[in-house]
Amino acid sequence: MADSVDKSFKIIAVFSKNFQKSKYCKHELQLAAYRQVSQGDDCLVIIRIDDTKFSKLPKGLQRRSVIDYFKTVERPFWMSRLLQFLRVPEDSDNQDAVTEQERNTNNRRDSRTGRRLKKTFVRLSSTSSNESAVSFV
Repeated sequence: MADSVDKSFKIIAVFSKNFQKSKYCKHELQLAAYRQVSQGDDCLVIIRIDDTKFSKLPKGLQRRSVIDYFKTVERPFWMSRLLQFLRVPEDSDNQDAVTEQERNTNNRRDSRTGRRLKKTFVRLSSTSSNESAVSFV
């Protein structure tokens, strides 16, 4: 578990009542918070999907900005905020994160207009849960 948190380029915590019930989720969040402080990187994003109180977050993360999918006023913007957070710099040391295939896929142009097509994202790995209210494809 610690190795996965350490080797991940970005960590997404889907914060909910079910998350709070899981000792594994809480432990991974603690590991991510520790990594953020010790390495000084911005590796963690928290998405709140229900009315779980922010006071349930570890002390060091309570004042951190989160993507609040639960609030209807923020819901239209959650995906763009997440994609902005997940953007991988091309000069990154993380060669697995941006592959040549992804660069070619993300630089495609419409043959008629010459306009750049919307970016597509290659799914590297996933974790499924039957308790999730939000799904990523």
